[in-house]
Amino acid sequence: MYKQKFKESQQIHKDIYLYICRYIKEHRYAPSYKEIADGVGVSNATVLRHMDMLRTDGLIETDHPKTPRAFRLTGYEFVTRRKNHDKQRKVR
Repeated sequence: MYKQKFKESQQIHKDIYLYICRYIKEHRYAPSYKEIADGVGVSNATVLRHMDMLRTDGLIETDHPKTPRAFRLTGYEFVTRRKNHDKQRKVR
């Protein structure tokens, strides 16, 4: 029984991390804890517990623990592209 609970916890941990990755890639900012809970199908308390574990594991960073949307993915840099970045400027 313990082994099954452990595997479930690992899967939730992974699901939360992957949800955060997808959300930031799509929206360009971090999701709230409620959005994570709704997106993964777990309780807010479960999200808080796993967010602490993700910080401990070094997968996310924050300067303001327990503050919604105040975290970032460690080692990731999401870059936005300008629409006209391929066009060359005319030189006169």
